[in-house]
Amino acid sequence: MNTMYIQPTSLRARGFTLIELMVVVVIMALLAALTMGAYQYAQTAAARNRTHATMAALEGGLERYNSDFGEYPAPSNPTRTDEFNGKTYIAGGAAMLYQAMSGDGTNAIDLATGGGVGSNGRIEDDEDANVKMTDIPAQIWMQQNGSYYMIDGFRKPFQYTKGGDPNAVNPTYDLWSYGQDETNTRLSSIDAKSNPTTSAKWIKNW
Repeated sequence: MNTMYIQPTSLRARGFTLIELMVVVVIMALLAALTMGAYQYAQTAAARNRTHATMAALEGGLERYNSDFGEYPAPSNPTRTDEFNGKTYIAGGAAMLYQAMSGDGTNAIDLATGGGVGSNGRIEDDEDANVKMTDIPAQIWMQQNGSYYMIDGFRKPFQYTKGGDPNAVNPTYDLWSYGQDETNTRLSSIDAKSNPTTSAKWIKNW
């Protein structure tokens, strides 16, 4: 009687070839890139949404300021600068917006009487009447280098030009954020504002 002999299966584990390893690495890199891209897109979208919401609140506060004082506020030092995220920005408007909205101080606002007091992070009894935005969220202002600023969703200072200024687009005021623009961070001229290429990434009220 003939007996069939079956060759035993090799016990040696089969390893990956170089090509298979390269395919796995490429797939992992693609997945990581897709995940990172989606995360960055979500972060940018959230920052823009916060900026739009803050701008809407500021616009309401500015209308209350105009109603109470008969004019929109103007910065006392419109060319003032400060550093945010490693870049220098014009910050006079952001300092003025903080004081005009919170009521905390007046020296960043162009007052007919001149002077004014600095911000200290508190609302004193004699400042209650100046509050135009109550319960200001911590995410829309910051203290830096001894000054207080209203900031956008990208943690950059809001920009502001009062109407009537030669560089103002609107007759009331220009309010904008540079958004994710990392290049044109010092531009505020009427030409820059009116150039759709320059201001394409800005979030603005004109």
